[in-house]
Amino acid sequence: MMNSPLTNLGPYRLESVVGRGAFAVVYAAVDTRDDSSVALKVLSPFFSNDAKFVRDFFAEQRGVAALAHPNIVRIYDAGEEDGHCFLAMELIQGESLAARMAAVRGPLPLDEVLRIVGGVAAALDEGIEGRLAHPVRPVGARHETWVAGQGQQAAAAFAAQRRQFAGEHAAE
Repeated sequence: MMNSPLTNLGPYRLESVVGRGAFAVVYAAVDTRDDSSVALKVLSPFFSNDAKFVRDFFAEQRGVAALAHPNIVRIYDAGEEDGHCFLAMELIQGESLAARMAAVRGPLPLDEVLRIVGGVAAALDEGIEGRLAHPVRPVGARHETWVAGQGQQAAAAFAAQRRQFAGEHAAE
């Protein structure tokens, strides 16, 4: 595994960090095959060394990739290189719900709240219809929900955590 900062991973050139979470770092990146912009989610080394976590990470992301909905971030690619597990996803131009809430320093306008909640509810409904159920955590929802530009819906990213499919339960 590389100890130096990542600059490239597979066909992706990493440009800047756009987010950090408990499990991964998300970079703005460029797919060098076609110069398109993507968000590259790179699993932390601690979790990349856990075979069960990696297996669950890729299995849940395959389920999400099968969904097609404007409120769910599209997943384009997944892979592993030099011990780094990654997902290439749609790069959302906007801000996390947490950042939006911090910037307002008070309650969000009701019309914005309704738009965001409606978008997230639509994404969750699509996930359930697609047999992918995701435990929603209040802290995660603030950081995994991205608010796109004016008039656009919220985009909810499904994180790799416990998997639960309708009718079957994955081991914790």
